[in-house]
Amino acid sequence: MHHESYNVQSTSGKALAGRDATPPKRKYLVIQNDSDTVVYLCFGDAARANEGIRLAAAGAAGSSIEFTDPDNCPQEDIYAIHGSSGSKKILISFGL
Repeated sequence: MHHESYNVQSTSGKALAGRDATPPKRKYLVIQNDSDTVVYLCFGDAARANEGIRLAAAGAAGSSIEFTDPDNCPQEDIYAIHGSSGSKKILISFGL
């Protein structure tokens, strides 16, 4: 299992590089919002505020997303953005 964190900004940034061209592929992925602000994710393209996958602020329902089926685990680049100021942390864990 690999564990990383990423500081999300108010402009889109690559939170996790894709695995589609680099074996082995991800078999498990969980992303948790560890901040006080909503974060938006997009797989394979730049993230935009108020679009894509919404992660609620830490402690709230919907503050994480988990992929446990290897056949449905995203392999592309994962981008993140938030609509506030400063940087906000997300936690990423994945298995290969």
